[in-house]
Amino acid sequence: MLVSKNNHQVSIDIFDKLSNDLSTFSGGTKFTLGDITLDIEGKDGLGGLIEEWFGAWCQKNEFSVYNPKTQEGTSQMSINIQ
Repeated sequence: MLVSKNNHQVSIDIFDKLSNDLSTFSGGTKFTLGDITLDIEGKDGLGGLIEEWFGAWCQKNEFSVYNPKTQEGTSQMSINIQ
């Protein structure tokens, strides 16, 4: 990541933590309806899921994030800079 005076320290910290943890991540998406289960390979439609995962990951790693849709913050994250 290019670090400049425009990068907020929390953004840099989140980037560094994600970069360090990336090699330990594995996963996928499955969709089940009735008795049919599919492994989802397409990337469209997954953005919201990734945003929610990012919110949970930030919470677990004690980064403060804010979701404009809810008070708790679980998706569409923005970094809460104080």
